[in-house]
Amino acid sequence: MTKLEQKQLSFRKYRERQFRAFDLWEKAIVRGRETDNTNVMAWYQAMKDFPTLITENTTVENYPITPEVIKKYL
Repeated sequence: MTKLEQKQLSFRKYRERQFRAFDLWEKAIVRGRETDNTNVMAWYQAMKDFPTLITENTTVENYPITPEVIKKYL
C-alpha cells in the first residue's frame, strides 16, 4: 500500500466515526432536540469532498474541523 493509499484509508476511518455522529445529530433534528445548522451542512459537504484533496503529506490537522455540535455526539 502506498503512502497516499494509507492516508486515504486513515481519512475514511476517521470520517466514518464523524458521519455516525452526524447521523445522530440529524436524528436529533427530526425529534426536535437540535436545530438545523448551515455550518454543519457545509462541514458535511467538505468531509464528502475532502478525499480528492488528500496528498501524501495530509495529516489529521488538515481535515475539515468538526463542529462542536457534532463533537457532542462522538
